[in-house]
Amino acid sequence: MISTSYIRHVKDLSAWHIMSKSLIEKGNQVSFVSPNDAESSKDYETIDGVKIHRFNYWFPRLFQKLAYYGGMPTNMRSLGGKIQFPFFLLSFILKTLKVSKDCDLIHAHFSIAGFVAVLAGKLNKKPVVVSVYRLISGSKLENFFDRFVLENADFVVFGNQYTMNEAKKVSSKIKGQKLVYLGIDEKKWKPVKRNNAIHKALGLPNGKKIIFSVGRFVEKKGYEYLIKAFAQVLKKEKNTVLVLGGYGPLKEKYDLIAEELGIKEKIYYPGFVSKTFEWIPDCDVFVVPSVTDSKGEIETFGIINLEAMACGKPLVATKSGGIVEIVDDKVDGLLCREKNPQDLAEKILKVLKNKKLASKLSKNARKKILEKFMYSGTIENILSAYKTALKGKT
Repeated sequence: MISTSYIRHVKDLSAWHIMSKSLIEKGNQVSFVSPNDAESSKDYETIDGVKIHRFNYWFPRLFQKLAYYGGMPTNMRSLGGKIQFPFFLLSFILKTLKVSKDCDLIHAHFSIAGFVAVLAGKLNKKPVVVSVYRLISGSKLENFFDRFVLENADFVVFGNQYTMNEAKKVSSKIKGQKLVYLGIDEKKWKPVKRNNAIHKALGLPNGKKIIFSVGRFVEKKGYEYLIKAFAQVLKKEKNTVLVLGGYGPLKEKYDLIAEELGIKEKIYYPGFVSKTFEWIPDCDVFVVPSVTDSKGEIETFGIINLEAMACGKPLVATKSGGIVEIVDDKVDGLLCREKNPQDLAEKILKVLKNKKLASKLSKNARKKILEKFMYSGTIENILSAYKTALKGKT
């Protein structure tokens, strides 16, 4: 399995690591190829039975900033990212070629890793499955990557209907394809009694109402609009705080917006939140304010939506990309318009002020997870894709 990002240490989080562990539990062996970060990750280690092979692509390593730290789509836009990319790609290919010699199948996540997987698969004569959660189409080079992967992979797994529809515009020559939603571990993310996890971690007094969100601090996450919406919420719900978990390049911008609005002391930044299943139950409303950014980058799914819904928390999210495939407006969450702080504030206030509505959304959200987004179903579909790809190579 390969991707442009993966867990960097034992306390890190990744949907691909959850997938890797689940595949091992089904009797498979899993090796993973991904880049090193700038500081802490090791070139090789085994975590939860997954053999992790990492590579460096720039010297000195401290200046490796293409993967992580805001994500590849954002980092590739900078001049430094563009300069580092050819070296990243070459290093990725060489490491994948070496590791995949002894495997039965290569499974890549996203188009760039898919490009690497297809090349390695052709040279090592291995079947290739690529999971595509979003396309990187834009420039001629990005269009080339998308088309090459879609037409040369032995099987393409689409993580959402939105991307599947977009892929049809790129190519009509996909050999095999299937829609497979990333699911959630419903036994880990589940409704529990209020545990005050956020209150304790941040030293908040009991009774404080909490608006919570988690994600990278990049443009497409839409946090600047949530901060502006929060300023409006405070006018009617003064006993409320906003907690933004995560990290990224726009933190300073958020601070400036909050300071201009006079609400900086009401916003908390706990940094990386490793156990969202402990924190989410302590919030009053979970918000996903994603937007289409200035380069066309969009939230094609958003696994964090599932985590909040699985915990039985009322969700307010934007009508952006693949989010509408997850949330049914006014049934298991409330949807609002992108980049519209007033609409976002109104929806948040509805949940905070209407306990009956909040309870209905919470119950329906948990019900949907159990019916449609359980992780056991995801793994069975992935194994089915593997079988199809392997048969095609025999």
